[in-house]
Amino acid sequence: MDEYGGGGSDENFNAIPVSDRLEHKNWKARVSAYEELAKLFRTSANPNDFRQYEGSLKKMALDSNAVAQESGLTTLIQFVENAPDPNRTKSTVVPAVVEKCLSSTRAGTKAKALELILLYVEVDTPDPVIEDVLPGLEAKLPKLVATTTNTLAGIVRTFGVKNMNVKPLIKKLPPLFGHSDKNVRAEANALTIELYRWIGKAILPSLEDLKPVQLKELTEAFEKLPDEKATPVKYLRSQQAAMAAAAAAAAEGGGDDAEAAPEEDEDMVVVDELDLIDPVDVSAKMESNFYELLGSKKWQERKEALDGLLNLCKSPKISDSNYSELVGALGKRMADTNINIVIVAANCIEGLAKGLRENFNRYKSSVAGLVMDRLKERKVTVVEALTGALNAMYSTLPYSDLLEDTAANVAHKNPQIRAEVVKLQISRLKEIKIAPSKQEIKTACELLIKAFDDGDASVREATAEALGTLMKCCGEKPLLAFLEGLDTVKMGKVKEYFEKAVVKAKPAPVAPPPKAAPPKAPAAKPAAKKPAPAAAASEAPPAAKKPAAKPAAAPAAATKKPPAKAAPAAAPAAAKKPPAGGAKKEEEPIRYKYSSESAEEQAAEFLTPELIAEFGDTNWKIRLEAMEKLHDLVDNNPEFEAELITRVLAKKPGWKESNFQVTTKLYGILQLQAQKLSSFSKACAALTIPAMVDKMGDVKLKKAAGDCLTVYAETLSLQFVLSQSYDPLKKLKAPKALADALQWVNQQLEDFGIAGLQVREMIEFLKVALGSANAAVRTNAVTVLGTLRRFIGPGIRTFVEDCNSSLLSTIDAEFAKVADMDPPQVTKGSAEESAGGGGGGGAAAAVEELFPKVDIGNSFTSAMLEECGDANWKVRKEGLEKVAAIVDANKRIKPNLGSLPGALKLRLADSNKMLQIQTMEICTSLANAMGKPFEKYARILCSSVASCLTDQKDNVRSASIAALDAFATQGGLDALVSSLATSLVTNSPTLRKDLLVWLAAFCTKAKEREEKIPDLSPLAPPVLQCLQDRSVEVRKAGQSFLPVLVANMGYDAVVAKCGDLKGAAKTSIMPLIEAAKPPPPPRPPTPEKAPAPERGALSTLPSLRPNAKAGARPGAAAAPSAPSKPPARSAPSPTPPAAVPAREQQTSPIPQLPQLSSLPGPGQSGLIAPKNRLTLKKPGQAIPSPMDSGLHQMQPEYDDYNDPPPANNPQLSMGMGMQRGAYDSMEGITPTSQPLNGARPMGRLSVSGGAQMDYLVSQITSDDAVQSIDALKQLEKAITMQPEVVIPHINELVNAHTLQIRLAYTGLELRNNSTTRVCKHLVNSLVSIFSNKQLAMKVESDPLYNLLHELATRLLDKNLDKVESGQQLAKALNVTMVKVLDNSNRNATFNALLLILVRCAQPLRSVEDSAHQAKFGDLIMKCIWKLTKTIKECVNSGTLKPNELLADMNDFLVSIPPPEWKRRAQEGVPMGDMPLRTVKTVLVELSSGMGDEVFNHLDLIRDPTKSAIHQYLVHM
Repeated sequence: MDEYGGGGSDENFNAIPVSDRLEHKNWKARVSAYEELAKLFRTSANPNDFRQYEGSLKKMALDSNAVAQESGLTTLIQFVENAPDPNRTKSTVVPAVVEKCLSSTRAGTKAKALELILLYVEVDTPDPVIEDVLPGLEAKLPKLVATTTNTLAGIVRTFGVKNMNVKPLIKKLPPLFGHSDKNVRAEANALTIELYRWIGKAILPSLEDLKPVQLKELTEAFEKLPDEKATPVKYLRSQQAAMAAAAAAAAEGGGDDAEAAPEEDEDMVVVDELDLIDPVDVSAKMESNFYELLGSKKWQERKEALDGLLNLCKSPKISDSNYSELVGALGKRMADTNINIVIVAANCIEGLAKGLRENFNRYKSSVAGLVMDRLKERKVTVVEALTGALNAMYSTLPYSDLLEDTAANVAHKNPQIRAEVVKLQISRLKEIKIAPSKQEIKTACELLIKAFDDGDASVREATAEALGTLMKCCGEKPLLAFLEGLDTVKMGKVKEYFEKAVVKAKPAPVAPPPKAAPPKAPAAKPAAKKPAPAAAASEAPPAAKKPAAKPAAAPAAATKKPPAKAAPAAAPAAAKKPPAGGAKKEEEPIRYKYSSESAEEQAAEFLTPELIAEFGDTNWKIRLEAMEKLHDLVDNNPEFEAELITRVLAKKPGWKESNFQVTTKLYGILQLQAQKLSSFSKACAALTIPAMVDKMGDVKLKKAAGDCLTVYAETLSLQFVLSQSYDPLKKLKAPKALADALQWVNQQLEDFGIAGLQVREMIEFLKVALGSANAAVRTNAVTVLGTLRRFIGPGIRTFVEDCNSSLLSTIDAEFAKVADMDPPQVTKGSAEESAGGGGGGGAAAAVEELFPKVDIGNSFTSAMLEECGDANWKVRKEGLEKVAAIVDANKRIKPNLGSLPGALKLRLADSNKMLQIQTMEICTSLANAMGKPFEKYARILCSSVASCLTDQKDNVRSASIAALDAFATQGGLDALVSSLATSLVTNSPTLRKDLLVWLAAFCTKAKEREEKIPDLSPLAPPVLQCLQDRSVEVRKAGQSFLPVLVANMGYDAVVAKCGDLKGAAKTSIMPLIEAAKPPPPPRPPTPEKAPAPERGALSTLPSLRPNAKAGARPGAAAAPSAPSKPPARSAPSPTPPAAVPAREQQTSPIPQLPQLSSLPGPGQSGLIAPKNRLTLKKPGQAIPSPMDSGLHQMQPEYDDYNDPPPANNPQLSMGMGMQRGAYDSMEGITPTSQPLNGARPMGRLSVSGGAQMDYLVSQITSDDAVQSIDALKQLEKAITMQPEVVIPHINELVNAHTLQIRLAYTGLELRNNSTTRVCKHLVNSLVSIFSNKQLAMKVESDPLYNLLHELATRLLDKNLDKVESGQQLAKALNVTMVKVLDNSNRNATFNALLLILVRCAQPLRSVEDSAHQAKFGDLIMKCIWKLTKTIKECVNSGTLKPNELLADMNDFLVSIPPPEWKRRAQEGVPMGDMPLRTVKTVLVELSSGMGDEVFNHLDLIRDPTKSAIHQYLVHM
């Protein structure tokens, strides 16, 4: 007998391993295993003891033997109670328990099943467990449905609903009440009563569809429930830990609050009824022809469309979707001629606003103004509909938004609109639950008091009621300061409405005084009675944003001590920390210590009456002399009282002083005060800033005023100076003053940055300036916006989108111009920011204030997540689209996603590939929007995202890589390492290959950005396995990542990881690790060999004039040994000047390339082109071997090959049929070629990165045509796939191409087909390089010189005509030349071409000189002419540096002076003075494009005023 009794009862199963017993056919063997595991789980603390049996837990719940099943449940309970992470098994065990155990006939089994489910809830949260239990309600067996319902009721009873989403349970109640089995209905009744205990009447709307009898029974049961609050039987483990910590903290603090901690969880959970209602998607249910009917000319059709929409909008809850088009269409109906249409449209807007609640806020700005404009309608029904829509719109917005939107309409020309807007404020004040803030009270009172003088009686009556209602909300005291000016009748009206008003808001309680306040109280009362402070407090100038509100704020003026001793009392106010990072905080009121009336009297203590009288003398010279005396006094007496001096100067000579010299000196005194006087405060600045702002348009005074304001910003803060400047700037009547002020503001932003600024306030001011009729004002405002864009980013555009289209296009053009610019380097800072230490994160805080992070966790409702998991893929797609819409609408989010990550993780394994891609795009957007806090979600999603790399479709893998890149960039790579290590062990070669390639690329980019790479040691074992993979692509990918891993872990650590490998595997991997070992750092050069700095080659050309010095830069005509001063520009030279002899005179008609070498080493390409191109080697001088340049660093690559012979071998066999001598008479060059014996084919290349590029360079210059072509193909592939790998080696590669072009094209005369193929591939490769603008711009002047020289030489080579494909090769060379000229760095190209031209022209001194060389020069000049056409465009775009080009042209004119060119033209020397005229043409283009600005770019020319360039520019 096996399963149900009998045989084997005496058999001892303990000798069988536990794993075998778990699979045993005999139920008793399984029971023995279960019991042994239960004991193990109860006593073990080793996580491995739990993990190794996780796969067997589900089978325990599904055991076919009832006794064994019950025993298995006991084991499962022990597992969940003691396992370190039981949640890993929840998704497999709970469904099995629901399916097999809850329907058991054994009471013990059902009880243990319930206990197990409750345990799973306790260790985590209820929602995931409930999600696994709910399928039991769909079972066909009534007993299982009833038991499942009972289980759900037990979960609610045990843990409460505070941490639970009850909506899925409530949605299941109606079907349960309609079940045919009475036991199911009884359990549903019990579940409903339990839910009512916790959430109260919020459940009633969901029960309206039940039968009347059932409702009656439930109502009676609800009434019988006791009044006490429902309390949970147990707490979640997370709650238990928090309560224990709170109890411990309370015990340490005295124990008074220790018992109160659990009670926080016992409160009745407040559930909004609307949260339990399914939202209605209005846009989906609208008629397909709605917009067509709404635009119909027949009003009946328009009304029919709106009536249908109104029925949908009456839904109490509307799902959030994109209703921009609908709201816009309804807004247009506000201007409809038929009032019936207006009424229904307003009702639709009201329904939408009520159904969407907070989600309607983003549409308010597009429709509120249109609704308010229609308030002019006299029909009561229309006005009621419009006000209802407005009330619904503003019901979820703060009171300040209503004030802002109604400010203009309170002064509207139509009295009906004025009255209705005020009544709208009354309605909102009666409904708001939070009393208005001080700022809101101030704004409302300013609006309403103006309206109190309205000529229309209804407006005045509504204003009185609004003020009375506002007083009821806030209390009488906050409003008294604003209502003092009202007459008795108006005040009586306000009081009348105050007594009648019924509001929901309660006045804010007055904060109790701090403990230290009583001792200071006696001192404050006498101070308040002094007349001087009272007068000072009442005299806040118009520029002061916050007038003094408390009389006790002037303690310094209360005493009769000298002003110098009163300064310390004011220091705390002046030293107050500014608001950090632009966060919009209430500014401290400006406190004045003195009044204007008593200022002269009090200042007499340190200023003589005679001096004060001279301030106001009618003779400006006496006033100026008095200002100078005061300047000296302030400079020598730091104890003077700054505010007294400021007030005296405000009266005499006053801010309206007519003489600019006196005013300039006055501003100098104010500036000196801010720098020297410790008593200088915001009060002094507030008194003077409006006056200086007014002078910003004065040519004679704007510099002095701007300098003083800048010092104010350094002493106080830029935010304070700007805040005091906005109002005066808005009132300026002179456009020039405003335009100049905006220039000053822009300069301050570049100097100070945006730390501490209230950026919103600045943008609002700039929008006022953008509305100016003056073009200069608008232009400067756009420039300031561009500077802000550099700090804040593209998001700033959202704040100016309401500008007109032409202005917006101008702003967009400015934003596009600065899009790639870095934020300006901050060079200044305020003293307050330095004292508060707020400079570091200020800019980030300003961005945070502009774009606050939004909490979208509650937006992902359970219904939405259920749609994402629906069986129908179309429903899942709709759910994901809703999620994507929420994420896309919020570019910055808080780290709260609710239950969304779990739903996304399931969709990452979706069978529908489009949904997989959509899910990964959502994950990418979430990571980018959340930033660093996404790290915790990245850990959850990483493995699932990486598993999508197993897919064969490229778009799926691309989406996966994009998501991983976002995870690593935003959350950090360290959060992904462990998951990636697990993913690399999978059986998919595609996944391993793509993952390794991505890892290598990401780490390389991080290293380039100098970012710290986390510990990658968990990746070492799987990477070593990938190096042994059967797939070639996986092995290559592993090799590409290996250098990164070795650099991160260290060579020894990686070698240690190889200890577990078998002998053969270790033997094959060790060479790869050796090759990936980073080279040792280079030794620093010895001092005697340190290269002398030289800017470029042109500066070293010898002058043809004897003793020519004018216009030459240092070292231009000096001997190598002669000492010289440091040059204006410098660039490292590979050889010291002393080691390079003077240049020999050229005798060849066409200049040749400098030193050619056979085999390039790492970092070389076979062309040793020194920076000093004219100081070449003499004939017979030894050429340095490329082995000296570090070829030994490639030892792992060349160990098995023969060492190359010396580079100066006098006779070498050229592999493509070329024989050359040891010495070339053209420039003393020794071109050689050395074959690579046994060169390794490219397919076996085992190293990556820089070593691979070095190897490619060596192969390109190989004399074996096959190897050279193969290397060129590999290079073209690298340029296409990984251009970033090529960039660091681009100069060596270009030099290698140049060398091989010379060798290959020289061999064409032998008519070798392989040589022709090499020529074609060389040209194609060069076209690929210079078609990629990123690569082309990185090519320096030296390689360009070599390349352009060789291309020009080959274009004039007559030997091409002798070859069959000669014409095609010539055309290809021409295309290559054009590509090089079009895409290379402009300065480097001009430098190279001018150098070639001067070297070509220098030997031509007589008519007998070669005409062929003149043709060469003509070709070079044509190239220069082609570039000259683009000079203006390049200067405007910033791709050409004018100062470097001017310096190169000056070097050209120093090498061969203009008189020499004129002599050549007169004597008929080939080329004549055409090179000089070419340089003049370049100069003309540059000058015409830049105007007088070109004179500011002569900084690289020594003594520029004496140079020929300067003389030509003056004449032009």
